[in-house]
Amino acid sequence: RELVRPFDPDQICAVWDPAHTALNGEIPEHAVDIIWPYLRLLNLKNAIWKQVNGPEASVARFAPYWTAGKCGLAPWPDVVQLVRQRGYDAPVCLPAEYTDETDLIRLVGEDLAFARSLFAS
Repeated sequence: RELVRPFDPDQICAVWDPAHTALNGEIPEHAVDIIWPYLRLLNLKNAIWKQVNGPEASVARFAPYWTAGKCGLAPWPDVVQLVRQRGYDAPVCLPAEYTDETDLIRLVGEDLAFARSLFAS
């Protein structure tokens, strides 16, 4: 927020990507409070942390694994409820970012249906 605070929300905007805030441990309520006056695009994708080396490694290494909307750390139902309660009426983007792209069409279709159901309820 400190980065954009000096600017008029009509002159500069922000994109909220709850997957990234979830990967960093931020709860949706805090994220939306910080970004709300500047929010003009909501990115809906999801991820988990996945260990990328074996359990026998001396130091565990993790990397984001981009997955379906229902399967990650960002709670899409909570995110949608928060922005709807505040009257969000700007675009929603489904970036279709998946680590395993072998079933891309199915994953995009499922995420679109899930997002639509959340905004319809």
